[in-house]
Amino acid sequence: MSRFPRFAGTRAALGGAALVLAFLLIFYRAEIRASAVHTVAVCREAGVFPFFAAMAILPAVGFPLSAFFVVAGPVYGPTLGPWHVVAYGTLAMAANVSLSYWISAHPLRPLVTRLAHRAGYRLPEVPSDRAWKLTLLVRIIPGVPFFIQSYLLGIARVSFGAYLAISLLVEFVYLVSAVLFGTAALTGDRKAMAAAAVLFVIIAATLHILRKTWGVGKKT
Repeated sequence: MSRFPRFAGTRAALGGAALVLAFLLIFYRAEIRASAVHTVAVCREAGVFPFFAAMAILPAVGFPLSAFFVVAGPVYGPTLGPWHVVAYGTLAMAANVSLSYWISAHPLRPLVTRLAHRAGYRLPEVPSDRAWKLTLLVRIIPGVPFFIQSYLLGIARVSFGAYLAISLLVEFVYLVSAVLFGTAALTGDRKAMAAAAVLFVIIAATLHILRKTWGVGKKT
């Protein structure tokens, strides 16, 4: 019998924490739930634009993108609808990965190139036909922060089209599961919570299989 795949990395940890917290809020501690609802209301009153603008900018300097995923559903899902939240989140992610690519491929790459030359190395050139697989490999490396992945790919100057498409695809599935779960947790929709949790498990299992197939994250 095969073992159930482990959840690895920051997204999985945040997703698991969100699951546990949501069940506690709904089933055990009414006063904690009331406090959480108040906090959500305060964030909601601040407006949509500041939140998604921060989501577009802050992950480029190291703020966890997953934190925005966990918060977006409970804060905006019940009022905007989860799929509007997913749409806004996708636009914010597109802006973020584009910004990270520009920083790493232009201001940062010349500096890294000079340092590499002084050390006797040369930055590799990535053929366009390998950009898709390389981007996917980097995006599923466990434990590497999202912004570091973006900078590595930008410094390597992989094809921007491949970089953008794969980056959004990998994060989109996490965004959908987090927003659906967060919205359901606040509204008390247990069936939707269960469906979102199953989706998260499917995503984690799929990425685990890809890592195992390609040997990503194995110790040498």
